[in-house]
Amino acid sequence: MTLDPPWSPLVDRLRQVVGASEQVEAAIALAVTAHATATRDEGTPYVEHPLRVALVLAEELGISNPDLLMAALLHDILEDSVQFGPGDIAKTCGIGVLGLVSALTRSKDAGWPQGREPRSAYLRRCGTAPDPVLILKLSDRLDNMRSLPLSPSLAKRRRYVQETRQYLLPLCEGRSYAVETLRRLIQQAIDNVEYLESRRRKNQ
Repeated sequence: MTLDPPWSPLVDRLRQVVGASEQVEAAIALAVTAHATATRDEGTPYVEHPLRVALVLAEELGISNPDLLMAALLHDILEDSVQFGPGDIAKTCGIGVLGLVSALTRSKDAGWPQGREPRSAYLRRCGTAPDPVLILKLSDRLDNMRSLPLSPSLAKRRRYVQETRQYLLPLCEGRSYAVETLRRLIQQAIDNVEYLESRRRKNQ
C-alpha cells in the first residue's frame, strides 16, 4: 500500500478551489519535484510552503489568476533549486510566470556581500513593486509568519518580525484591497508570534 505524501491535503484543497487547470497542475508537479527532498527548519516538507502560499491567494484573497497561482507555487525555485532554472519555469508555465518568480527572487551579483542581494534591499524592492509582485511576496511572508513559532531559531523568529515591520508593512499603505487584507493578516500573525514568545519567556 502506497501512502499519500503529507502535502496531498494541500493539493486537494487547491484543486477544490481552483478547479481543473492544466497550468496549475503543471506548476504543482514542478514544485513537488523541485522541492522533493527539501525540508524547512521546523522539519516539515518544503513543498508545503509554496502550496500554502497558493492557498492564501485562492482561499483567503479569492484570486484565481493562473499566473499568480503558478508563481506562488514556484516562487522559491530559482533561489533554492539547483536542478531547475528559468528555462524550466518558462517552458512549464510561460514567460509571464517566470517574470513574477524572478521579481520574487534575490538577485545574485559578485558586487554584493556573499554574492547575493542584501535582504533589506530585496524587501524594499518587493515593497515598491507592482501589486501582483507585492501580493505574492506578502502571501509568502504571511505563511512564513504563521509557521514562524515552529522554528527552533530564536534569531530567525526575531529577524522575521523586525524586518517585516520595518520593510514590508509600511509599504502597504494606500495599496489595493488585497494588499491591505494581507497587511492585516500579517499583523495578526506577528501578534501571535509575540504572544507565544512571551509565553516561552514566562515558562523558562
